[in-house]
Amino acid sequence: MVQVGVQVGARIFPLLLKLEGRSPSGSTKGRTARALLLGLLRCRRLHAGNHIVESSSGNLAVALALLTAELGVSFTVVVDSKTTSAIHALLATTPARVDIVDCCDDDGSHLSARLERVFEWRDSLPGAVWTNQYDSPDNPLAHYSETAPELLAQCPKPPDVVFAAVGTGGTVSGLARRLALLSPQTTVVAVDVVGSLATGGEPGPRLLTGIGSSRRIGFPLADNVIVSRVHDRQAFAHARRLRDQTGVGVGGSAGAILAACARYLATATDDVTVVCLCADGADRYANTIYDDHWLADRDVLISDADLLPAMRYVP
Repeated sequence: MVQVGVQVGARIFPLLLKLEGRSPSGSTKGRTARALLLGLLRCRRLHAGNHIVESSSGNLAVALALLTAELGVSFTVVVDSKTTSAIHALLATTPARVDIVDCCDDDGSHLSARLERVFEWRDSLPGAVWTNQYDSPDNPLAHYSETAPELLAQCPKPPDVVFAAVGTGGTVSGLARRLALLSPQTTVVAVDVVGSLATGGEPGPRLLTGIGSSRRIGFPLADNVIVSRVHDRQAFAHARRLRDQTGVGVGGSAGAILAACARYLATATDDVTVVCLCADGADRYANTIYDDHWLADRDVLISDADLLPAMRYVP
């Protein structure tokens, strides 16, 4: 947990950043991957001759590739053209087979195409088992049993608000359910991106990876959860400004969290305790959101207005 400050209006608020990019797998998906595989082992569906298959936009692919390599189990992951070069480089260091799909859904995402390819692999490979991060109860269980208590243990006092990104919904679902029991005063803000259907928004084009989805999440959200949606451009602006002004590098989904957090703080009390669950680090986005040429090629022009109501970050 790292503390930085953010100036919103005339006030500077402390932010606690839980940096999952510093975990062994480089992202919070390491917890998810471990829980998915343990779930298969508990059900006796994972054996030496099995072949794991999964769809991923990036981080879960790396986490599963590392764990299946340790287990000596074959792994095929279906990714898409939005998967970053950094993720491909990490996957190349493992025995995983990487299958890239290019077909897009109507909103420009690739989820349906990835899942169709996963089903093809599952039905054609001997001993194939799909971990199914989208519906497996072991996904939220990872964050119910591990992430939530660890977060509370790292905080100097119970937080008033915890911000977390929504993709499959597993992280927010498990985290919020456990916090409702251990810290009932804590509100969980599920951060989604404009153009995503994950929390019921309108479909549209999205540049961010690791947040949002082209379908509704399959996991229930507890009563202590509220939803906040931000634009791609705001996420890019906050992630880049945080790194420039504090030296702390986070991924695109964490940039979205910071944007939602700044909006929340504009009407918060001075003594509010806020935690941002940052799913990964800047290293996986060096050639995308931190690359001026990548942004220019996509007609993304970031200005100080995209940071508002935040003014600046302080170490």
